[in-house]
Amino acid sequence: AETEERAIAELSEHVEGEKESIETPRTKKSDKKEKNEEKEEEEEEETNAEVVEEEEKVEQREIDKGEDDTNESKAERVKKSKSRKRKKEKEEKKEKEKVVTDAEIVLEEDKESTEKKLEESDTNETTESPQESPLEHKESGLKVIVIGGSGAVGKTVVPELLASPHVQSVTTIGRKNYDCFPASEKLKQVVVDMADMKEALNPSGRSSIGRFNVGICCLGTTRADAGSDKAFIEVDFTFCLRFAELCSDLGVDSFNLVTAAGSDSGSWLLYPKTKGQLEDAVKKLGFEDLHIYRPGLLDRGKEARFVEKLVKFTGSTDVRDLGQVIAWVATGQLQDYQPRADKKALEGNVYNYSTSAIKKAFKAVKVRKSVGLTSPPS
Repeated sequence: AETEERAIAELSEHVEGEKESIETPRTKKSDKKEKNEEKEEEEEEETNAEVVEEEEKVEQREIDKGEDDTNESKAERVKKSKSRKRKKEKEEKKEKEKVVTDAEIVLEEDKESTEKKLEESDTNETTESPQESPLEHKESGLKVIVIGGSGAVGKTVVPELLASPHVQSVTTIGRKNYDCFPASEKLKQVVVDMADMKEALNPSGRSSIGRFNVGICCLGTTRADAGSDKAFIEVDFTFCLRFAELCSDLGVDSFNLVTAAGSDSGSWLLYPKTKGQLEDAVKKLGFEDLHIYRPGLLDRGKEARFVEKLVKFTGSTDVRDLGQVIAWVATGQLQDYQPRADKKALEGNVYNYSTSAIKKAFKAVKVRKSVGLTSPPS
């Protein structure tokens, strides 16, 4: 029995030893595995951290790039804005240069016209004493006499004459003194009975108002305003012709007459017939220069008549434009712009200004005013 117990005990010890010897490597192996897993986890965490950090760097670079793009976009917009501004400035400069060029062309044309006239004068020179131009500016300036100055056209003509440095005096003939003219030492208003103006102002050839270089007739009415055919003819023919005759007696060389488009002494209609008869009669007086202005319906602004208001936008002539043209032509400032039409075998030159010619002349006035050119070709 003791032997069996001892054998069992030894066997148990052996079994325990074997068991212990088996479990020890397993435990070690398990511990090693755990350590390996922990290490892998640490490595994985480090890797993930590196990935996250790299992603953050990439994201930051993209943000920085976006900001750069935004800055670049702003810079590009500023650049484009400056480019547009420079382009606009260039266009404005080009436009100014064009205006100056146009003015230079006008001046050059004036110079060429003057040189041509001088050459022709030298070619045609004779032993006779040279005649001065009827519009040659005296040192003291021109003396101008006007009738119809209080009318729609005259209200523009008179102030333009008073403002001209080439005019010494302006004398207006009327039935009364008018307050529609600007105050000026150059202005003199003469009140007279229209029917007796020649006898009253130049009795027996002795002028009571002096002598003049330029005469301007802006007098005119309508059949409706006059009240009858006889009254209309008296104003538009008789009074205008007497004034023209008075101007001829007072030494006027250049006469300016406002009639109307379609003037024809052979017409069956009262208005164009009367205007045409007046033109024919004035031509016979033999002025050295005769300027006849034939506008269409007039645009009188606030003073427009009913019919004139109806056709205002169909080609009417602005009285202000016409007044400036008359004043500039009368003072010799458009000597190079005189439509030499209807020049007949008379004692002088006749210049007819149609509606289109008046508009072209007014453009020439505007160009010269814009560059401060108020002197006539020398």
